[in-house]
Amino acid sequence: MRTVLLLSALATLTAFSAHADDWLYLTVPGDTLSGIGQTYLRNPKDWPKVQSANGVAIPKHLPANSRLKIPVELLKVTPAPVQVVAVKGNVRFKTASGPFQPLSQGAELHGGESVLTGFGASASYRFADNTRLTQQASSKLTFGRLASYGKTGMVATEISLDNGRLDASAAKQLAPAGGFRVRTPVSVAGLRGTEFRLNVAEDGKSMRNEVTEGVVAVAAEGQEVQVETGYGTVAELGKPPSPPIRLLPRPDLSGLPATVTRLPLSFDWTTNQTASAWRVQLSSDKDFLTLLRDELTAQPSVQWETRQDDALPDGDYFLRVRGIDNLGLEGFDAVHAFTLNALPLPPMPVQPALGERLPQHDVDLVWSPAEGAQGY
Repeated sequence: MRTVLLLSALATLTAFSAHADDWLYLTVPGDTLSGIGQTYLRNPKDWPKVQSANGVAIPKHLPANSRLKIPVELLKVTPAPVQVVAVKGNVRFKTASGPFQPLSQGAELHGGESVLTGFGASASYRFADNTRLTQQASSKLTFGRLASYGKTGMVATEISLDNGRLDASAAKQLAPAGGFRVRTPVSVAGLRGTEFRLNVAEDGKSMRNEVTEGVVAVAAEGQEVQVETGYGTVAELGKPPSPPIRLLPRPDLSGLPATVTRLPLSFDWTTNQTASAWRVQLSSDKDFLTLLRDELTAQPSVQWETRQDDALPDGDYFLRVRGIDNLGLEGFDAVHAFTLNALPLPPMPVQPALGERLPQHDVDLVWSPAEGAQGY
């Protein structure tokens, strides 16, 4: 039996007896049923069906602030493409029938595409309802149904995470047709306005979900648990989800410097005694749409070596750190803003060698050139 992960706090309709598949429209002065049909219905000539469903006596004179039941199947449905807002590293995509090709910032996805992120790569997306999602390194994400119900504000989105990690901030979904679902090999996540992470193992047999804002109802194998803000759960194929597990608190980054003047880039923070590891991420934007670095470390410290092909220029950056417990659940984020002011890099001494003794008075001092230096 498939594990099902559903977000609670579904939109509650008014006490008036609307069917679960009815959208509720609030009339404004001057509304007519034919006008509503032109604006909202797939077939504008279906407005008599709305009249019948609501018992409207005079279709050209609707009282203001009245609620009309409109069956969802009558509403206009239009495409709701996804915008690619950031790409870093080796990210490729393909349509259902085409070959893989590089994914670029600014591209639109219309449904049916599969996206692969390579080692150290990431991609961020903005959906039609302003939901934001970042696909992280070594992940496969497939975009399914992407539909908007005309001008109702309802957007229906379905994507699949086969393996890897994603980080999302889901906008509030509007009932009854709006919804954001993430399918995995062991779960279906239905989102209703929350901030969460999803991590699917490489073999697709386990899933970890952390909720940093909102409430999640997780049901599987005939059992259901409520996962509230600050908790997570682990789901494995063929097993019920674990009871809610409290997420680790934010690490203390208060001792980190506001300005960094030396490379390689390194940080040490106050340890969280219960953490078995830490995830450390670096970005040049506060929303972490582009991950410049993403690393796991067993110690409360990190050091990124300076590489010529991936050097960080001077500028403003954001460091994000969270602890990981012994079940693999990742805790709350701590974010530290800092300025890097370390260029040009210092030249490296070449001659004389370290510790060398020279018997003569004349000494030649030689060092390697520093990139970008205009003098010494």
